[in-house]
Amino acid sequence: MTAEQLHPHFEPFGHIEEVSIILDKATQMSRGCGFVTFSTEEAARAAIDALSDQLVLNGKPLVVRWSLMASDGL
Repeated sequence: MTAEQLHPHFEPFGHIEEVSIILDKATQMSRGCGFVTFSTEEAARAAIDALSDQLVLNGKPLVVRWSLMASDGL
């Protein structure tokens, strides 16, 4: 999966600031995890509500949720 492939699935929900895919350092292949940053919380919430466990990519259901930051105490 690339950012370019993921972007169209999220674009209908609002302006996207960034799409990043986590890559394996050795192979430079996707590790199956990425981040989509929207301009507004409302757009992010709409994407979470509409896409989580509803969209299947590469044979796997996509889990869409809020990112947990280190500053959140985790």
